[in-house]
Amino acid sequence: MRRGYTREAYLDLVQNIRRIVPEVSLSSDFISGFCGETEEDHLQTLSLIREVGYNVGFLFAYSMRKVKVKQRRLQECITVFREGATRVNAALVGSKQLVLVEGVKVKQRRLQECITVFREGATRVNAALVGSKQLVLVEGFLPERTLTVKTNGMETQIHVPVGSPFIRKIPIFVDEHNVTEGAMKLIKDLRPAWDANRVKTKLFTDGTTNKLVGCYVEDRPEDVVLVRVYGNKTELFVDRDNELNSFQVLHANGCAPRLYCSFQNGICYEFMQGDALGTQDVRDPSLLRMIAGEMARIHAIHAHNGCIPKPNLWIKMRKYFSIVATEFTDQASNISQLQRPGAGQQTLVALGFEAACVKAQRIQQEVPSKAVLEQEMVWMKEHLSTLGSPVVLCHNDLLCKNIIHNSKEGHVRFIDYEYSSYNYQAFDIGNHFNEFAGMAEPDFGLYPSREMQMDWLRVYLKAYKQKAEVSERELETLYVQVNKFALASHFFWGFWALIQAKYSTIDFDFLGATIWKNKTPFSIDMNNSSLIYRPTALVHCVSIPE
Repeated sequence: MRRGYTREAYLDLVQNIRRIVPEVSLSSDFISGFCGETEEDHLQTLSLIREVGYNVGFLFAYSMRKVKVKQRRLQECITVFREGATRVNAALVGSKQLVLVEGVKVKQRRLQECITVFREGATRVNAALVGSKQLVLVEGFLPERTLTVKTNGMETQIHVPVGSPFIRKIPIFVDEHNVTEGAMKLIKDLRPAWDANRVKTKLFTDGTTNKLVGCYVEDRPEDVVLVRVYGNKTELFVDRDNELNSFQVLHANGCAPRLYCSFQNGICYEFMQGDALGTQDVRDPSLLRMIAGEMARIHAIHAHNGCIPKPNLWIKMRKYFSIVATEFTDQASNISQLQRPGAGQQTLVALGFEAACVKAQRIQQEVPSKAVLEQEMVWMKEHLSTLGSPVVLCHNDLLCKNIIHNSKEGHVRFIDYEYSSYNYQAFDIGNHFNEFAGMAEPDFGLYPSREMQMDWLRVYLKAYKQKAEVSERELETLYVQVNKFALASHFFWGFWALIQAKYSTIDFDFLGATIWKNKTPFSIDMNNSSLIYRPTALVHCVSIPE
């Protein structure tokens, strides 16, 4: 129900109230079976009622429809409440209390009058439908497990709002080497009214993870269906179920286009009108403010079903590390084990062998050892976890091309939600600041200056906190957090690039994109101190202000 507080904060408040006013009476409302409530949520509610011990309570089932689970949970809540109330009220036996006696006649009369008027109107409206044929929607109940927050270790999954439409699943596999042919099969299902002979396609080439093609007809250029085919082995580092959930949540909040369907190895969705930004665009003062405001809007979305969200950064990084440690460091140290093809084998095979040798040599020369990687990762977690950055719904991959500017409507929107998850606020912002440098040929001289960051962060904080002004202390705290987490972003995507280098079929030098290939350290000025990033040793911070 989008409550902005935690169980711990609520119990602290109760404790403080009882400390200040020892004889206070407490009451509360409880709704059983609210949309998306799991059995675990229900047990937590019972636990809270027991722990607080209310004097008065108002308990209801969400919706009056007869649903066994809701009624059972309501009855259990009532039983636990009465046990606690009896215990609390028994302590008052023999004492004198001031009692307020309320009249009930006025309330009951007004309620009865409302019911009478409602029934008269409903009878009149429904009588007009007698003898007609009507389309009837029969509602079913989705299994709770598909709607609830799922925890995998310490990671919080995105919760899809109840009432969100089902995502169609079309049993088609699209060959990533022949995307257009597969896309046309999907279009026949999604747009049956389109003349197949008139369908135009446009292949987008900016992606480094997936293949993307747009389909449209000339007389309806505004209706473009995008078909995205997942890259080879991307399931190793992308949670596709979580991506679909993110898509639905962001669309429900006006931040994403419509998702039409999923198929065996991809999704189809609405084309978002506008222009993808470049490294110079994100520095434009007006666009910079739009981007900051849009990120704040996403960060304010509550999609965790009331639980305390946990960041996915360390779980995801540990997963990437395990893949890299297994697939790369061992491979790099065993170049001699690669088998040279025989003299009679085809030239392409021989070329493949040579390429494998070159890649193995590069890995051996450029990628630190497993021990160094793990040491840096442990150090980062110990240091960054103590900074106090809030955990919010993050995009986590806000590179320039993932920002669409609609100049006609005067707004920006973000696209591509493969890495969207609950994560540290400062990571999402720091990662975006890193993307100012570009990707194919990054220029870290484009990393935003302190002045530019302060402008960005001020707009962001005002929007996120819904305040007219923010203090210099708030700005400085976020500034330091962001620039520290920016280093974790480098480390994270370094792992990603190594995995892509092994499996991706996209023509891109992923090994060249890894951040530790550069032997020259660079620094970021922070309050006249230096935040030093050394690619050869990965992430180490020197003289960081606290």
